[in-house]
Amino acid sequence: IMNKKFVKLNFKLDYKFILERIKDGFYFGVTNIVVALFNSVDRVILSRLQGDIPVSIYSIAFNMVKYFYFLQNIVFGALFPIQAKMFIESKDRLLLISKQMITYLYLFITPIILLIIMLSDELLMLLFKDKYIESILLVKIMAPMVLFNLLYNVFINIIYSTNNQRYALLIIIMGAIVNISLNFLLIPVLSYNAPAIVSVFCELFVLAITNYIVYRAIGKVHLLFNQWKILICMAILILVNYLFLLFLNQYIS
Repeated sequence: IMNKKFVKLNFKLDYKFILERIKDGFYFGVTNIVVALFNSVDRVILSRLQGDIPVSIYSIAFNMVKYFYFLQNIVFGALFPIQAKMFIESKDRLLLISKQMITYLYLFITPIILLIIMLSDELLMLLFKDKYIESILLVKIMAPMVLFNLLYNVFINIIYSTNNQRYALLIIIMGAIVNISLNFLLIPVLSYNAPAIVSVFCELFVLAITNYIVYRAIGKVHLLFNQWKILICMAILILVNYLFLLFLNQYIS
C-alpha cells in the first residue's frame, strides 16, 4: 500500500554515502585508539625504565587528576550540536559561543584547580595514609591539566563540527610522539616526576596546536590567547598558592 499510494521504496545501496561514513568513522576510531595509547604509554615506559613502585606513585596522582576529566563529557556533549549548527549558519556566532564557553571554563575551573592543589595533601593522606606521600607533588603539578583538557575539547569540537576529523587524528599522533620522546629522555633523570611534567606539557602542546588549526580554519581571532587577563590571574593565583604551601611546609618542618 505504501509503495503504491505514497512513495516507492528503493533498496539500492548508496556506495558513495557508505564510503564517506566509513571514512569518517575511520578517523574517529583511529583517534580513539591513539588516545587510549596516549593515556597509558607513559606508565609503560616508566615501568620499563624504573620499575613498578614509581608507576604506582605516578598512577595514583594521575588517576586523581583524571577523575575530573568527566567534565569533558559534559562540555563535549553540550557544545558539539550547537557548534555544528553554528558553523553552518554563522561562523561569527560559532566564534562568539566558543569565546563565551572558554571564558566560563577559565572562571569555573580555576577554583577547582586551586582546590586540587591545596587539598591534595589531605585527600591523599586520608585515602592512603603516608603510603603514597610522593604522589602529592605530582597531583599539584598535573592539576592544570583539568583546564587544558576542557579547553582542548572546546577546540576539538570545532574541528569535528567543521568535518576536519583528520586534523584531530594528526594532533593526537603529534602529541603521542612528543609524549613518548620526552618520557624516554626524562624518566631516567627525573623518575616518576618526568611523566607528570611531560603530561602537562603535552596537554598544553596539543591545546596550542588545536587552537592554531581552529584559527587557520575559521580565522578571525586566537580564541585561547584572547583570554590573557584571566590566564595571568590564574597563573598568579597558582604561583602564590604554591609559594604559600612551600613556605608553610618549610615552617612546619
